[in-house]
Amino acid sequence: MTQQFLQEYGEPLFMESTARTSPSDLREKIQRLSDHTKRTLQLPYDPFETLQESGGIRIWARGITGQIRIAGTDVSIYPKYVRQGEERSWPRSLFRMLQVSQSQAFVPQGHVPSESGPQEFLDLVAYGYVDALNIALARGVPQSYKEVEEFTPYLRGRMDPTRLYPVVITRPNMLFCRSGEMSTDIPLNRLLKWTCLFLSTRVLSRALSRELEQVSLHFEDVPPLLPPELVGNSIRLSGPQIHFYRAYTIARWLALGRGFQFYEGTAEIPGIILQSNQVFQDFVSGCLSRICRRRGGWTHKSLQYFQFACETGSNEKMETVPDECLFEGADLKLVIDAKYKGEAYKDTLRPASSDVYQVLTAARAAHAAKCMLVYPRRPQAPLEKWEVSGIGNPRHLFLLGIDPILLSERNGIEEVSSHIEDSIGAALSS
Repeated sequence: MTQQFLQEYGEPLFMESTARTSPSDLREKIQRLSDHTKRTLQLPYDPFETLQESGGIRIWARGITGQIRIAGTDVSIYPKYVRQGEERSWPRSLFRMLQVSQSQAFVPQGHVPSESGPQEFLDLVAYGYVDALNIALARGVPQSYKEVEEFTPYLRGRMDPTRLYPVVITRPNMLFCRSGEMSTDIPLNRLLKWTCLFLSTRVLSRALSRELEQVSLHFEDVPPLLPPELVGNSIRLSGPQIHFYRAYTIARWLALGRGFQFYEGTAEIPGIILQSNQVFQDFVSGCLSRICRRRGGWTHKSLQYFQFACETGSNEKMETVPDECLFEGADLKLVIDAKYKGEAYKDTLRPASSDVYQVLTAARAAHAAKCMLVYPRRPQAPLEKWEVSGIGNPRHLFLLGIDPILLSERNGIEEVSSHIEDSIGAALSS
């Protein structure tokens, strides 16, 4: 299995055609993957662009990160802020961003956070999953009552005479009965087994692949099919099943969230693709949750609506929705927007005008005197303070750059969250 790297918003990756896959076939597969990703993640743009050339195609990625497999090649799509030579650092950085934003699923497990652990993103997810599942399976495989309907010569459970005809004509000794029995073939186990097999064929570590296959044998009598209950985006866990919640959360994230298995006819492009700006926004929100737990008196609310205009003589109104609002007691102190834009390596941040208009509008509608834009930035730098001209709120705009690659280091989460906490404290006291 070969491996190649592709950077979002970076130089294209040239993928050679093979005897079994022509350049036009490769381009068609990527286009179908792009359409599927755009629809699944509800993106306003095409995440993949291609250019067909003699002997292969060139592929560009936009606004996404993750890992996919195309024509026998593992392609790691790494974020725009990763420098050349750091391609091996981003999986751990991304995994720890998910630990903060999806804390129920991506908590550190076993040797996952260690520096000698696996280096690929899918492997990191798989290690977290198999550790969580093994801990839960120590209490046994989940079971639940399942209703069984069958024709039988013996009375079991409740007989339904309305279902006897026409079988009773040829088999007068048979009864149609409904009964309940304990079974392992339940929606939760189907999802858990599907995830084991899904990851076992995608990870690069052979030992990990074998371990996933071994764990799947606990569900020997369960088909590896995604349960229809997932259509409603949730499977209700009973009390005895609650210790499977962490493994279930990862499995559900893979099956429904931003990870997916893509099939189109005979073409298969499996993997996990995430929307980069959403991961960054969720990470900032998760950091604020940690900070507020440490700081007595601070709370935050995500995606709160504020009205900033209404049409004269009607009920029509315009609303703005900032990413985060920080409160001290009952007082709104800071409006925060996380933006995955801009140049990551410039000495000073120069936000896009649209970002500034958006956060200033939100702060004015919320009657907040201060607002902040948070960006990925290399290297991490002190807070920048800007004076807002005009009358009324907001009076100050703060720009904060954080370095996501620091998360790949041992104490990276604490270092980045402390930088955010100190910067917010400085903004509130200035």
